[in-house]
Amino acid sequence: MPFCTKCGNENVEDAAFCTSCGAPLADAGISGIPVPPPPPSTPAGFFDDYSQSACPAATGPSAFSLFWNKLDLGSRIAGIGASVAMLAFFLPAEAGSNGIRLGAGDAAWWFRFLLAAAVIGMIYFASNNDVRTKVLVATGVCAVGALWGLQVFRIVAGNWSTEGLQFGWYAMHLGYLAMLVGGFLSVREQVDYLVETR
Repeated sequence: MPFCTKCGNENVEDAAFCTSCGAPLADAGISGIPVPPPPPSTPAGFFDDYSQSACPAATGPSAFSLFWNKLDLGSRIAGIGASVAMLAFFLPAEAGSNGIRLGAGDAAWWFRFLLAAAVIGMIYFASNNDVRTKVLVATGVCAVGALWGLQVFRIVAGNWSTEGLQFGWYAMHLGYLAMLVGGFLSVREQVDYLVETR
């Protein structure tokens, strides 16, 4: 029985044309060799939902997200505060200044910047250690935050003149206040964990 080479329909032995699509079957009848039917066609759009563009290559989590997920709430707050304090180092702090002139910045401002950077390093170090180390590091973060974070309360109490202070000054000292609060929250959370696991 000859098969149509166009549509794959099986026809009667002596047919000259396909009974399904009307294509000539003269070649199939002459050779006497049955022609297998073509593979069934796939409906248009069948694989559209599974195309490579719809399924991008799987990617793993970033190093930052892995680090961030290890931190407790207090460490996250302290880390954000330290980042803000470091960025504020480059912002105008007093009237007439256009950011900190790094060459002429006094030692106290450099110290504020370096301590904020040290806090980020401490948080990273604690994230890979045991609970007791985390408590010690968080206590250190509290101490660093208290150095300049408490100056915000001097302004609130009226013991500090705010004349001439610019955005950078406030941002840096609020960042230090966030380190103090974050360190305290981290100590509390880690101590609670130690008590619960005993």
